[in-house]
Amino acid sequence: MVLHRMMDGLRGLLSGWNSLAHPLRNLPRWAVLLVLAVAAGSLAWSAITVTEFHAQQRVMQTKAAKSGYGDLRLYEDILKRVKAGENYYSAALDQQRKHNYPTSPFVTVRQPTLALGAAWFGLPGWRAIAIGVLFANILVWMGALGRRVTILEKVAMAMAIFIFGIVAFYARIGLIHEMIAGLFLSLALGLYRPRFGWVLSLIVLSAALAVREMVLPFLLLWAVFAVLERRWRELAGMGIVLVLFTIGMVLHAQEVMAYRLPGDLPSPGWNGALGPKLVLTSLTQLSFLLTLPPAWGGVLALLPILGWIGLGGRIGLFSTLWFLGMALAMSLFARPNNFYWVVLLLPAYLTGIVLVPRALYDLVLALLGRREVREPALEKAP
Repeated sequence: MVLHRMMDGLRGLLSGWNSLAHPLRNLPRWAVLLVLAVAAGSLAWSAITVTEFHAQQRVMQTKAAKSGYGDLRLYEDILKRVKAGENYYSAALDQQRKHNYPTSPFVTVRQPTLALGAAWFGLPGWRAIAIGVLFANILVWMGALGRRVTILEKVAMAMAIFIFGIVAFYARIGLIHEMIAGLFLSLALGLYRPRFGWVLSLIVLSAALAVREMVLPFLLLWAVFAVLERRWRELAGMGIVLVLFTIGMVLHAQEVMAYRLPGDLPSPGWNGALGPKLVLTSLTQLSFLLTLPPAWGGVLALLPILGWIGLGGRIGLFSTLWFLGMALAMSLFARPNNFYWVVLLLPAYLTGIVLVPRALYDLVLALLGRREVREPALEKAP
């Protein structure tokens, strides 16, 4: 009975949010003032903290570069051996062992998708795929926000996706699992439509899962939404994907264990607890924000979340929860050298900067007492 009431309450909240195209416009004046105060304080904190942590990260990365062997070199060497005909797991574990990389637990060894693909069609093939997915993102996001935004915002969104997804043109992107997975995830997020688009979205999400297992929380969040919205076909489809993913990871684990040796190094664990500063600094270092002074980068790395919160509807709520959830996980568990996890949020997250003026305008209207009239038709909009 209690669980039933909780589910009904959550369904009511979700339905209410979905009916709002401008959720921030519906805040009472005291809440608007609180949001503005928290936002101002957070932006100032981000500018200062990112500037300080940016310098620390630079020192660490410089030391790592001087060691002469990093992740890209590792994946490149594994690929060379796979191209020569060696078993992926034999090559991967041997290379990790030689260069003091851990091999346990099994997730310390990347899934073979990128390496096997590159062995078949080369790194230029992955680059072509990445560029194709980037332009698919641009086209999809032009229509994903529907009536919620103006044509000017749609054009700006397309430009932002290109700018923050420009890494797709990187010649060695086929060695970087998080970048490929991030492009697929952004596309899956924009593709979703209640009636038909969910199938395409799930297919693209499956591709991301095949590249990086860290994508799994996205699928689980979607499953929660499907339960609350009573979308049982979607849930069944996700169940099939989850079963296939589990089988794949079990096989992956078995292969890793088969080639592991007694003296192999274990992972030091994931208990960095570095907080949001790692997330924000990583965003500035692994995106176009790198061209800006760290303080400005820190501000612009945090601002997009306000835009996504203010978007409204299912897509706004889902995106906000995914971005905040991933940021929380990274803040709690990532070590300093796990900074690349943040790429899973790109390019979609940073394009939220385009939605910030809209959010600020809604806050001003809320201060003036001009509330939004709910439109039930918007419940079916993306």
